[in-house]
Amino acid sequence: MQENTAGLAVKEQRAETVSFNGDNLSESSNDALSPAAKILPVSKQISKQDLIAEEKFLIEKENEVEKNYRGIGGYLRLFKVSKVIAMLSLYLYLDQYDVHHAQHLKQSAARMHTAGRLTWLAVLGEKFHQTNLAP
Repeated sequence: MQENTAGLAVKEQRAETVSFNGDNLSESSNDALSPAAKILPVSKQISKQDLIAEEKFLIEKENEVEKNYRGIGGYLRLFKVSKVIAMLSLYLYLDQYDVHHAQHLKQSAARMHTAGRLTWLAVLGEKFHQTNLAP
């Protein structure tokens, strides 16, 4: 036992370190694991029968879900998912297009204002430019 500055007794307990391949490691090793069975009582509560029952349950659920993806139903589900992704992409594109189109109109108006201060040929050139860039 060691005594700290607050006057409390502190007992150090060293945990046994275990590596991934089962060899004992030194205390300074960073990849060492402490054995869960000695530290956590919850690790002792799970029996092999429980693990087997859970595995069987998961296999049954997987087979149940797998039925949804077989045959024409699977293709319809794939089509529905593809449709949702395509619609999301379209909405994102249109949202971005709206922002870019508004900026383009703003720049076009500024160019037309600048052309109006110059000559009528500059205004005519801007009108042709707007016609070429019109969506």
